[in-house]
Amino acid sequence: MILELVAGRIVAPYVGVSLYTWTTIIGVVLAGISLGNYAGGRLADRWPSPRLLGLLFLLAGLTSFIVLTVNTLGVRLPTDYVIVQILVLVTALFFVPSAILGGISPVVAKLAVYDLATTGATVGKISAAGTLGSIVGTFATGFVLISRFGTHAIVWGVGLTLIAMGVLFLVPRQRAALVMATVIVVGGLGLASQMGWTRGTCSLETNYFCIKVREEERDGETVRVLVLDRLVHSFTSMDDPTKLVYGYERMYAEATAYRAADKPNLRALFIGGG
Repeated sequence: MILELVAGRIVAPYVGVSLYTWTTIIGVVLAGISLGNYAGGRLADRWPSPRLLGLLFLLAGLTSFIVLTVNTLGVRLPTDYVIVQILVLVTALFFVPSAILGGISPVVAKLAVYDLATTGATVGKISAAGTLGSIVGTFATGFVLISRFGTHAIVWGVGLTLIAMGVLFLVPRQRAALVMATVIVVGGLGLASQMGWTRGTCSLETNYFCIKVREEERDGETVRVLVLDRLVHSFTSMDDPTKLVYGYERMYAEATAYRAADKPNLRALFIGGG
């Protein structure tokens, strides 16, 4: 659920946030989980061991970093059709990690069932624990994590945590595994933060938008542009803050000046204008 919520924010600067976006995200993630459930069940019957669980956690962590390639994939999508753009981008980023994460629960169920008489209770506990974790992850991500740390830092945290969990199942010596897992999470997050990999492309992330401020040339002059997700919301000239860059703003100004030519005391108030 953490990756699913992060998905909306990550793709927003490239395809926006709309009903199409969230429909695609939910559908792709559910499709990945469904395929993962099926494949994980087959693997669990063939190789029911903690090592398989460790490999799945490890692969899930590694493939989570695919999400961070959005800067490359999202720059130029292969079609002008918006729905196809969204489907291609979301599938490329989130299908594989969702499928691998979906394969974990059947393996856990297989390893947890020792007595057929208590199969229902065991599987019920696993499902309840998974659902509870999803609820906690949903509220924590939506209300706290995104605005506090940003989406890229969250993806790094999720990926490194999954890799660390894989190490706990793959390394036979418990103490060594615990040390390695701690080093992976703490050291990995520290390195990613130090190298600037957790900052992403947003100037600031809030509960509502990915905010970017960039500079570009307009009418032979450098202006600063405020972008919320993928939409430009304002232009500001640093040399002349009163300069009107939008064409419709200049039309308002010219219409007002025309009316004020013979009415020097004319006052005009424009609200919105979008």
